Amino acid sequence: MSMQSGVIAIVDILGFKGMWRGPGAEAVLNALQDARARIEDLAHVCSLGDGGDLWEQLAIETWLLSDSIMIISTVSDCQNASPVHPELEHMRRYMHLRQVVLMLTRFVTDAIQGTVPFRYRGCIAYGDFQKNDFAAVGPAVDEAGGLFEAAEGAFVFLAPSAVQAFRVRPGLMGLWLPPYFVKYTIPLKAEQVLDTYALNLLLLAEEQSQAEVKSTIVSQFEPAASVSADIRKKRDNTQAFLDFLENDWNPPGGWLF
Repeated sequence: MSMQSGVIAIVDILGFKGMWRGPGAEAVLNALQDARARIEDLAHVCSLGDGGDLWEQLAIETWLLSDSIMIISTVSDCQNASPVHPELEHMRRYMHLRQVVLMLTRFVTDAIQGTVPFRYRGCIAYGDFQKNDFAAVGPAVDEAGGLFEAAEGAFVFLAPSAVQAFRVRPGLMGLWLPPYFVKYTIPLKAEQVLDTYALNLLLLAEEQSQAEVKSTIVSQFEPAASVSADIRKKRDNTQAFLDFLENDWNPPGGWLF
């Protein structure tokens, strides 16, 4: 069986350990069930998207274990190009990545506003992998798996391989920064950082509810007097990112790419 190429995303719930003590175990389990249904529904809807000349079919699988989710997505070959022109391949990679990013942005926004709010962190890679019915291995899995838990805050961001797929988008697409890709320096464990692009946590929230979304994300960290230095760092990093989204980042209004 040969390697496939596509998008691998791995996300988990930040602060999941002990979360059941507040709303109760049953409420958390019900919220996880709702999250599972939501991500599978979004994957199904996105898979129905028409790729035009970019692909015959988009496939999105969601694998779930407790609070963690792996998304595996592939596209088939171009319909009307043989051999594939490099710019068409670059566009296909970018539009494929875009589909998964938009799906995850919707999912993360919905999760924040759920009955039991979940803050997800994670990483999106683009590259080669091989899978069967119960496991996936390969460079893209290693990259996403090595980075998704390293984020010191509520960030879902692009791995270097996905950044490359984003940056080679052709033509006019390459001149603009779409609002769902936010350039940001992600703080990682061991005082490391990664200059990359992060999902915009406020993009799909209604304007009148953005302040509430910000408050919900930050308030899920324990009260300031009781937090450990590690949790305080994650809270402060998350707050700084949310402030950046609200005050410093100016989206190119109306741009659809």
